Amino acid sequence: MKILEKKDFWQLTDMPVLFPINCFLIAENQELTLIDTGLNRSAKGILNTINNIGLPLTKIILTHAHIDHVGSLTKINAAFPDAEILIGKQEWSILQEQLNPSNSHTYSNYPDLTPLAVKPTGFLEDGDRINSLLIIETPGHTLGSISIFDQRHGYLVVGDLLQTRGGPAIAGDIRPLFPFPGKATWEPKMAIQSTEKILTFQPSLIACGHGDWLTDSNQKLSSLATRAKTKLN
Repeated sequence: MKILEKKDFWQLTDMPVLFPINCFLIAENQELTLIDTGLNRSAKGILNTINNIGLPLTKIILTHAHIDHVGSLTKINAAFPDAEILIGKQEWSILQEQLNPSNSHTYSNYPDLTPLAVKPTGFLEDGDRINSLLIIETPGHTLGSISIFDQRHGYLVVGDLLQTRGGPAIAGDIRPLFPFPGKATWEPKMAIQSTEKILTFQPSLIACGHGDWLTDSNQKLSSLATRAKTKLN
């Protein structure tokens, strides 16, 4: 597990060389919030890092329901059974429809989301706040994806809306050296719109699900949006 640290913020990367999968810890009010849980194998590294930081985990936020973001939820929940489990309201609604064969399956043309082994304790919408963390709905990679903005420091965690592994790209803009987030993206046009949305927050740092974080990101995001639009057209 590779760990990068900034003030009140840790990026934990499982399999950093082969197939980097990121999750994040944010400290506030002597408590920790975990954003995404990686794969099932990621649990040990996450729990060791929490233990080393020495603060209790009180919240788990899931950016979206793909296996590399929710995979160790059961193990983390077992270690911290009182921690809240939070996911986007839209993401949860879509997941329930995909799991119910009696539904009309509005989302049957999209790849299936990953069922959660532990039911969330709450559901998040655009503009919700958890202490200093602002929830931003950023559909595209999935229709219910969310991003989390730490208003104290300007850190923005975007899940798979963006990737930097294999070359920076917006979800849906497939990078041959790491094509997986792009290929799993539901609506590339919406991902571009969501990227333009997060630009308005002027983040000091953007952290994504796969690859290193970005700093001085506004100009980079604008160029990525232009690239994605050109390829889409």
